[in-house]
Amino acid sequence: KAAGAEWFRVQHMGGPWTEWRRYEEVSSWQAEYGRAVLVQYHAQGSSSYIVGDCVLPGGERCYARYHPEMFLRTDDNDWGMKDEGRMALVDHFTWAVNMSFSHFSRAKFAPFPNWKKSYGSIKKRNVYFALPSYDDRHIGFSADPLHEGTEAVRQYML
Repeated sequence: KAAGAEWFRVQHMGGPWTEWRRYEEVSSWQAEYGRAVLVQYHAQGSSSYIVGDCVLPGGERCYARYHPEMFLRTDDNDWGMKDEGRMALVDHFTWAVNMSFSHFSRAKFAPFPNWKKSYGSIKKRNVYFALPSYDDRHIGFSADPLHEGTEAVRQYML
């Protein structure tokens, strides 16, 4: 169910989208075992609602994903040379890995072992933020102006 949806379209992961169709709660679609199906909904002026699902032979669920594997590459694991940083798919479009850090570390996500593609790089920019004063680490804190990623990678989050 997609509250407020008026239109939807469907695709097998990596395949072409169908044409937009009027929303219906149940529709016919021939799923392929082990291949994720994506459904995109158009609701109240936005078409950014995408959900995925996947089923294996025998009816077991599998997780929808854009890439068959994912690696976390950091300066701590020498960008994959010491430890490949292989991540585990733990939910639809959600990868996880356990790593311990004692300091700020640059990182990128790579969906291929050979660096054919990577995520996490952004243009050089200044980062303007500080630690909250109740955090003792705010004394002497300095931010590297070349931080990459989002707010979740702030140094004080470690």
